[in-house]
Amino acid sequence: MRARWWVGLLGLGWALLGGCAEQHSSVNTDNGLVLMQTGAPILSCRDACLAEWRRQQPQAQQLTAAEKWRDLATLLMQVGYQDDLSLFYLGRAAEGLGFITGAAAYYRQSKELSGTVIACATLSHQCGGLVFPQAASLRFSAVTLQLERSRHAPTGLPPGKPVPATTEGVATGSATSNETLPPQPVSAPAPSPPPPKSVDTKDFIEPPPAQR
Repeated sequence: MRARWWVGLLGLGWALLGGCAEQHSSVNTDNGLVLMQTGAPILSCRDACLAEWRRQQPQAQQLTAAEKWRDLATLLMQVGYQDDLSLFYLGRAAEGLGFITGAAAYYRQSKELSGTVIACATLSHQCGGLVFPQAASLRFSAVTLQLERSRHAPTGLPPGKPVPATTEGVATGSATSNETLPPQPVSAPAPSPPPPKSVDTKDFIEPPPAQR
């Protein structure tokens, strides 16, 4: 009797553990988009979501090709499956939505999962025609370079734009435009030349007639 009780208790425990393993609560899209901005973990389901991911992965691949980033992010959150491919897709969605910091984080996570027992090449056998970790490494390098440029760009200006020149503090001789220059002596204008005299015929003496 006591042995049966233990067997029943163990069976109930395994059933509860199995039920917990199969449960997956998808992330709300709006909340997930907030998390994507910083690269916070969103995908965490593995074996329990594997079958659903195999069914939905072709759709995720099509949404990536069509650059429908919000729809892609929503699909990934609903399925919740985590491997290097799904994290790569999540990085592409974050990058397309302008979440560059989050994209870099998801590409890095994708690289870290490549070669493990849950990598797409090992478990799901669906890698979307991509080679990992090379695919994630290329995108990670691209977004990292973009982040570096944005950090060094002047505030309020797009990267690569020069800072507009201003007149404040620009040197003029030995003083700047912010300094008060001493008054300079003003030279008197040069006198104008007298107007030419008019010629009057009375001033000329007619020569005497020539003698013959």
